[in-house]
Amino acid sequence: MADWFLIIESGDSKRRRVQLGVFPHVLGRHPHGDTGFESELISRRHAEIIESNGALRISDLGSTNGTSVNGDRVDESGVLLKPGDQITLGKEVVTLRLYSDDKTRTQTTSIALTGPIRIDRGARDVWVNEELQPPFPHKEFDVLALLVTEFEKFYGMAEIARAGWPERPNDVSDQEIQQIITGLRRRVAPTQIENRRNVGYRITA
Repeated sequence: MADWFLIIESGDSKRRRVQLGVFPHVLGRHPHGDTGFESELISRRHAEIIESNGALRISDLGSTNGTSVNGDRVDESGVLLKPGDQITLGKEVVTLRLYSDDKTRTQTTSIALTGPIRIDRGARDVWVNEELQPPFPHKEFDVLALLVTEFEKFYGMAEIARAGWPERPNDVSDQEIQQIITGLRRRVAPTQIENRRNVGYRITA
């Protein structure tokens, strides 16, 4: 069985890791949830994660301000989770990301390109001939993960916005996207991220 955990990325006093060892696991306002947060915009019992046959499912527990996964609203019937999914509680009040320590599960999410760039979606690691440190900021990683999905394919601004800003894909400026691309070019070879006006960006050889 995989060892699942959450990394709290924003909305908390500090970035922290939460081990998901006992299910159901309730996310809610402190001290009512198994993982608790101080915000009044988070319901006492906001969302619940359960495990079934090695997979995880998250459901909203009738919260006031909602739960979403990768920008899509979750209701009480819930949705299945996979490594790398971003969970948002309370209209962007808190964001968390799911990971797995299961090495087999992690390997199945790796993508190797013909060129030197390789990513592991589960562990959120990036290699350019060697592993790059420090880890990529989550928006940069998510945009890079999109660009390497299909080698040499152009991805438009709307697709990049959905990948990097799933919480607000229709309200992302070209400047925000360009800032992320600039950050990626600093970490990987600049010539490997090509821009074509009115078309988008792609990874090249």
